[in-house]
Amino acid sequence: MPGRLCIHVPNRPSLLRVISSTADLTVGRAEECDLVVDHHSVSRQHARLWCDPQGSCRIDDLGSKNGIWVDGQRVASARLDNALWFAIGDVFCEYITIQPDEVARLEARAQILRDSSLELSAALESASGIKHLLREILAAIVTLTECRRGFVLLTGRAGAVRVMATHLLDPEEIAGDGFAGSRSAIERTLVERRAVYLSDARDASFLRQKASVIGQGIRALACLPLMHAGILQGVVYVDSDEAAKVFTELDGALLMAFAERAATLLAAADLDAELQRIERALEESGAPSLADRIAEAARVAGVEAGS
Repeated sequence: MPGRLCIHVPNRPSLLRVISSTADLTVGRAEECDLVVDHHSVSRQHARLWCDPQGSCRIDDLGSKNGIWVDGQRVASARLDNALWFAIGDVFCEYITIQPDEVARLEARAQILRDSSLELSAALESASGIKHLLREILAAIVTLTECRRGFVLLTGRAGAVRVMATHLLDPEEIAGDGFAGSRSAIERTLVERRAVYLSDARDASFLRQKASVIGQGIRALACLPLMHAGILQGVVYVDSDEAAKVFTELDGALLMAFAERAATLLAAADLDAELQRIERALEESGAPSLADRIAEAARVAGVEAGS
């Protein structure tokens, strides 16, 4: 019977794999491993995951530095029974036996997610103005992530940030001390210019004791940078209190592609707004408008071409 292995790499999308009853895989940090787990606590060749002819699966330590852990005990080998949590180094893993039809369901969900990402990305094109665009970006990411709430921050000069759109959140709540845990994830995204993911409270040490994670029951969160031409325009934050919520590699790839497209449209909307501001300033000063100057330049060019 196949199994579902979910490897919760801290601060990154989880690695989700379907393990067949004939699997024989190496797990480690080295690129040549069958399952690459890029974390400093994982050895280059950390473990072997394999199944015998009867379909019983095990994971064996390959002499790693930080070992395999089950229920707080270091073990040389462990049988992968249904709903087993174990750790390779400091990386938590969950193995669940699944029915064959569950494999088809996982594949169908992946296709639905891809289709939804394309549809929502295309829908952004019709947004009019920055505020409308920001609301659409947030609504789309909440939908894609299947999260409960979220907000968008825009960055300004001297590192200032502003809350520009919210979903099921009060801006005052975001600024309050009770939201400190979420701010830690946001600050990391702002500083490192990369996405931060949490798919279980135990997989992110820097959030583990934060009030928002413990008190508000946050089980998963994502912070996505809005980057355009190497410039950070803002951050989208979403979270969920669903215990089973996991951000996978596919989620991460689609979300970052969506965020990149959103950032491009946001930069274009910002440029359009700035041009409109300049045009209004020219009109108020009594100077010819940009449109009038372009028309005059075209007229002069036409006269010169005909002379």
